[in-house]
Amino acid sequence: MLLDSSWKSTFWNCVLHDVPNYYFFILDWKLNKDKTKILLALQGEKIVGLMLIYDQRIVHIRGSPEAAELLLNEVNLEKAEIQALKEHEAILQEIQTFGKA
Repeated sequence: MLLDSSWKSTFWNCVLHDVPNYYFFILDWKLNKDKTKILLALQGEKIVGLMLIYDQRIVHIRGSPEAAELLLNEVNLEKAEIQALKEHEAILQEIQTFGKA
């Protein structure tokens, strides 16, 4: 789901609890909204994963491996620079193996 005004409060609660981990989510959403798209992976009313796409080429992934996999399926990764957590490494390798990236 694309971040919109209905999830804004939940988004800020999530990212402000771990500023170093979500630094680019915070910075780009505040200062570069015209170049920034944020997708949310939800479980009920809780955010379980986030994906930042900056300038249609830089991608940051946070959240559970399952959420990361769902989010990565929503973006064309051919020309993307991806920054993800160590626990997402297997998912990224699988995507590259099957030619999605």
